[in-house]
Amino acid sequence: MTRTRSQRESKEVTYKTGYYWILSNYFRTTNIVVQKLMNLIRNIFVGLQKIFGVKRKYKIELRKGSHWCIITDDFCKYLLKDKAYVLKAFRFTLCADEIWMPSILNNSPFMKNVFDLTNPGRSCMREIDWNRGNPYVWQLEDYDQLVHSDRLFARKMNSSSLPLIHKLKENHIV
Repeated sequence: MTRTRSQRESKEVTYKTGYYWILSNYFRTTNIVVQKLMNLIRNIFVGLQKIFGVKRKYKIELRKGSHWCIITDDFCKYLLKDKAYVLKAFRFTLCADEIWMPSILNNSPFMKNVFDLTNPGRSCMREIDWNRGNPYVWQLEDYDQLVHSDRLFARKMNSSSLPLIHKLKENHIV
């Protein structure tokens, strides 16, 4: 049976929020021994939670989305109003940055203001290519595509993108 994107995202959100994920500050450590040890401890801890039936509960419907977004001042104030809840509810959540704000937004009156619900990349006005990378790093040969895009921003560039960045600057695009 093939799952829809919505079903896959729902299962992923449940996995990332249903258990207490400890030691997450070691996910990106450069010490491979420490990283492996922390992963082992974390996986054992999650396994024990599964065995003992631990399931975290939330007072809102959880959603996953991009943490690369532009928000209004009013929505920012709305988010800060419930800061204590957010800090408590999403602490020890795996990849909380992808879940907390989309969840709050989805359960708020601000949901009606989302620019494009069908296309997250367009909604955040970022040109992001997930087909050629994770995400793709824009290069000089992508200049025309970026210049003619209806987006305000491009993600992702790094030092290999310098020729593209210089050309954008020369043409007063950045």
